[in-house]
Amino acid sequence: MNHYEIDDIESLGEILSRCRFSAFNLKVSNWVIGRRPILTWEYIRPENTQYKLYIYNQNDYLEVESPLLNTTSYELSENDWTKVLNFPNSIMKWRVIVYQNDVPTTGGYMSYTDVRTLPQPIEIKECGIYNGKILYNNADWYKFIADDSAEYTFESFGDSDTVIETFSLIAGNQSFDYLLHSDDDSGEDYNFKITLKLTKNQILLFRIRISGWESLGDYRLSITKSSHIHDYSYRFTKYDNSTHYAYCSCGEYIMENHNFIPEKLGHRCTYCKYYTEGPVPGVLMCLNQIIMYDKKNE
Repeated sequence: MNHYEIDDIESLGEILSRCRFSAFNLKVSNWVIGRRPILTWEYIRPENTQYKLYIYNQNDYLEVESPLLNTTSYELSENDWTKVLNFPNSIMKWRVIVYQNDVPTTGGYMSYTDVRTLPQPIEIKECGIYNGKILYNNADWYKFIADDSAEYTFESFGDSDTVIETFSLIAGNQSFDYLLHSDDDSGEDYNFKITLKLTKNQILLFRIRISGWESLGDYRLSITKSSHIHDYSYRFTKYDNSTHYAYCSCGEYIMENHNFIPEKLGHRCTYCKYYTEGPVPGVLMCLNQIIMYDKKNE
């Protein structure tokens, strides 16, 4: 009698699937970021049978476990799909365990492991114009890598009511997990427009979708760069007794609270030099923060 040494769990699953003792023909549909994937398989004796599905990352760490199933398919939840999309090295592994509920009950019989490379955002490394088409109930994902430290403007053009949303991690399907910024109608008509300050080699993840999700449409994405980054320390002018204007060399300005420090007879803002003889009531105003100080030290 021939003896076969099975030295790991992968080999056992391969044998059981090949001999039809377990699930076989493992497949995935809706394999895009913007849709929840459906995982399917076949089994030779579907009567009185239940299944359990397991999903692992590249390091074989179990990440997702389904409940007991009575059908040969499983649609990932939005949360599970978001978790899977952020697996290290963009690799997903999954297998199915089969349980026979006949008398006596037998199982579980493990299938082979299906290994998938996860769908990835469209990578962009240069400013320019990019054409896109959003399908019904879907979104386009992008990964932009800044080639310089600058302010970048992302703007859409076209007849579609587009929305841009930036994320710290990829969010599956229609999830808003990890959302950082969004814009809907700041551009022309119903187009988006957003300007972000990025550092060199910084990665920006963003998706473009149709407002309300339930439609499709074409769009043009424009990415432009301004080499100028605002520095609001060029000059300062008083506005009132509590605030001043802080100017950039380009003429742009913001409003800030005075940064008062005590002097012998009063208090002076270190930026616009506004001076007041009366005490500032119990506080130092310091760049939008309130710092308590001891009047005994005046």
